[in-house]
Amino acid sequence: METMTSNLSQSSSNIVVGIDPGWSSCGVAINVEGKRYFSSNFIPKDYGTPFSFVKEALVPTPVLFSATHIYIERFVAYAGVHSNASEEILLNIGALCFAFEEAGAKVNLVRAIDWKQRLCKYLVRTKAFNNPYPSFDKKFSILAAQSISGDKDIKSDHEADAICLSYMKEVDDYESTLKRSKTTS
Repeated sequence: METMTSNLSQSSSNIVVGIDPGWSSCGVAINVEGKRYFSSNFIPKDYGTPFSFVKEALVPTPVLFSATHIYIERFVAYAGVHSNASEEILLNIGALCFAFEEAGAKVNLVRAIDWKQRLCKYLVRTKAFNNPYPSFDKKFSILAAQSISGDKDIKSDHEADAICLSYMKEVDDYESTLKRSKTTS
């Protein structure tokens, strides 16, 4: 796998970024032409502010800002309760959205329950994936990311979620193709 600072070929037109935007652990993954190019965890709180995290950790990485599509997991408060941590996550999401929109990428905010269900259906239909878990929890995310990337050494569920999110453009395209084929049949 390439390092994140490597230059990509100018012909790479399908660059998709997936982000699991935690404040204590933020997973970031890059998918280029359908293959995992990079994935890792960052610790945004170590940068002091969400803006500093984006500016110091991500902006110096041109490949991130060459992306055509960004999928960021949308924050949903547990039981409708917000905290200082949830506020930091929301500020982080805002800083990420602003930076990527400014760079011209299409940002998609997706709820975990929505993207995980859609991804699971896609993997079952296209890769004979079998989810042995009764819920879409951390174990599911790691297994799905391993299935997608072929890498059995995924370090955390945040990195796994980011890897999965970086493949959501393929899921979108697959679902669009299915809809078109149903309307033309």
